[in-house]
Amino acid sequence: MFEINGNNITLTRGNSFKCQVGITIDDTAYTPAQDDAIEFAMKNVYQDEDWILRKTIPHTLELTLDPEDTEELPLRTYFYIVQLTPANGERATLFDGNLTLIPDSAVPEDDA
Repeated sequence: MFEINGNNITLTRGNSFKCQVGITIDDTAYTPAQDDAIEFAMKNVYQDEDWILRKTIPHTLELTLDPEDTEELPLRTYFYIVQLTPANGERATLFDGNLTLIPDSAVPEDDA
């Protein structure tokens, strides 16, 4: 199960997640160039320096989180960003938000 509300995501820990990432720059839909790099990165809180999960978003703009990406993470709310780095190296944060991992209601949780 997952739910998206604005830039905030709620995801059942250990589930698959796929969504299209829309990129708009100056009110125009952006199509990634061949040399662009797009990345999803997540950490415990905004102030942390270390990222606990990083995923490349392909040029199809489909973000995919696999079950093994979250199945060992504690249930809590995390901070994430999506960044675009074009060939010129000028990295830009496209958007950020919170990702909350929740338990599977069918499976008892020790750390809920």
